Amino acid sequence: FIPIADVIFEHRLYLPIFGFSLFAVSLLWILARSLNVFALVVFSLATVLSAATYARNDVWKNKISLSLDALKKYPLKGIVHASLGDAYSRELKDDKNAVISYERALELGFDTPLTYYNLATAYARLGNLSKSDHYRGIFYKKLSSPPLAADRASVNQDPIEAMTTAIQIEPENPYLYIQLGKIYHEMKQREASIASFRKAINLAPLIKDGYEALALLYNENGEKEEALA
Repeated sequence: FIPIADVIFEHRLYLPIFGFSLFAVSLLWILARSLNVFALVVFSLATVLSAATYARNDVWKNKISLSLDALKKYPLKGIVHASLGDAYSRELKDDKNAVISYERALELGFDTPLTYYNLATAYARLGNLSKSDHYRGIFYKKLSSPPLAADRASVNQDPIEAMTTAIQIEPENPYLYIQLGKIYHEMKQREASIASFRKAINLAPLIKDGYEALALLYNENGEKEEALA
């Protein structure tokens, strides 16, 4: 009745399965008409479902296995390819396959700012700086035009509150912390600005923008040694 993009999620069964279980057991008790038959059927079902649960847990052992399983079932969903790219990049440090997955996600229309950022980062690690700069440029354009994470808040919202909302949506996006740091800098909140830039650097140590923002801040305040560092 209510269309949603991703219908199948196991956790959505947690609550409704309680009522279904009561119904199923009650129906089985009525049909069995014997405690022995009832016990045999329940034991058989428990055995089968336990084996299925064990097998399913094996799929959930890590993000790679889970993403590959999802890919078999939904090969045309961009979010699945993006998730697989994350798994290759973060768990296996396999940026070649991560790039393939991220680019496939983009082909399928999953062109979120974070996908472009992750693709740019993967190319940077592979040493392909021209590709990295290309996708980072697209990321910047996405970040400065709606629909932005930051734009989901009210247009008249306090800028710090708006960026905090954006960070809650994309907590691993270093460019949001850079923007937040620049807002703090404009508001003369130096320590908060430095903390935001350092957070961006911790999230993306291979991307120059966090270092650049922090260096400019130190230089502006006459702290030449810190700026050079």
